[in-house]
Amino acid sequence: MRQLVFLICFLICNIGEAQNVSKYATNNNDGINIRTESSSPDDILLIKQGFNMRVWLGSNATIGLGANQDFNVPDGLGLEYPVGSKIEHLFGGGIWIGAIVDTGTSGNPRRVIAVTTGYGGSSSGYVREMFGHLTDRDTFYTASISDLYSPNRRRVDDDGDGKIDEDELDGYDNDGDGKFDEDYNAVSESDVYIAYVDTFHSPIVLGHIPLGIKVWQRSYAWASRVKEPIVIMEYNIINVGRRRLDSVYLASYADMDVGPANVSGFYERNFSGYLPDVRTAFTHNPTDKPATPLGMTVLGTPKRLDSLRYTFQWHARQNNPSSDAIAYRYMSSGVIKPDESIYPGSDTRF
Repeated sequence: MRQLVFLICFLICNIGEAQNVSKYATNNNDGINIRTESSSPDDILLIKQGFNMRVWLGSNATIGLGANQDFNVPDGLGLEYPVGSKIEHLFGGGIWIGAIVDTGTSGNPRRVIAVTTGYGGSSSGYVREMFGHLTDRDTFYTASISDLYSPNRRRVDDDGDGKIDEDELDGYDNDGDGKFDEDYNAVSESDVYIAYVDTFHSPIVLGHIPLGIKVWQRSYAWASRVKEPIVIMEYNIINVGRRRLDSVYLASYADMDVGPANVSGFYERNFSGYLPDVRTAFTHNPTDKPATPLGMTVLGTPKRLDSLRYTFQWHARQNNPSSDAIAYRYMSSGVIKPDESIYPGSDTRF
């Protein structure tokens, strides 16, 4: 594998309405597009993406509250919709990349199952295995189609060199002309880009087997040009290592805590389900009002969507995958698990 593109969409679903110690800390400081500058690779950059639906993104490949290492973001909400409502939707989410890889040396093959996780579903142990900000360029880059005088106009030769949209917005000289980010293209009213890798020396993640993966993550959001609350995540996954990755599977994992954040234990009354016709997994809270279900849809891959084998798995908190082998089995089984029971619900994730 050299490069794969995985396009998914977070959206507020309309699926119809059905009849202690908190994971959440109270924090009334609200903000959009807040950046926490870092001075070491162990620190995390944060940015808030979206308009009427707003979600935190981290340089640790995690979105939601987990975008920050200690699950403490400035406004205390991982994904809020509608803005100002204090209705939560996302504790943590991220992509998984699983493969069989030969970790042997000196001609002694040792094929093992390895899964790199953007977010693994617990507050300790098997959590995050990709990080940005290992170099100065691994930071957030933002653009917008509303910036009419920036070099980001689509299908326009912004720098007058006879080429169109030839340079990615990433802090590099992609076209070899000695200039940086001089002619790229914005897609939405809020483009946010970040790069991260699964090869790092700090922080130490016990048991992590690097695949040699670099991910260039782009996210897109609209204030007016798209009617429904949608954030699109595009993952360009590149094998920059020397190992061949065999039997590669991609997954998108989410611990979606749906419900009003001021109601105690709202995340314990969630259930997860799957709509196969539109490739959409969702979580909803039918008990605590008001609550709006959050869905995740696969929009595109290098292969035709109808040619892929899909898996949908949900599990309660106590069944979080505790090893790469379990995680790989979750994502590669090809099993569409029946929807979770609506009542009594659980602190579900899929």
